[in-house]
Amino acid sequence: MRAIVVLYKNEKSGKPTLTIGELIEKTGIPESTFHRTIKRALEEGGLVKYNVKKKERIVEVCLTDLGRKLGQRLEDVIVELRMS
Repeated sequence: MRAIVVLYKNEKSGKPTLTIGELIEKTGIPESTFHRTIKRALEEGGLVKYNVKKKERIVEVCLTDLGRKLGQRLEDVIVELRMS
């Protein structure tokens, strides 16, 4: 869920995409864990889209509408938990 929250906050601040490397760095998720399990789960769950830019040799990731809705809900829960 960290990846969704990071992508959501990033999008709210005006940057709708991150490279996979940036996402890994911002979440603190080990690279091997991300590539083995999280990357596929996020895409198969319909939460993110990957955009491969072959010329630049990077992969960007952005939230889908479903991922955005989940990000909003997670942010609401985090705010609520901090207030209690």
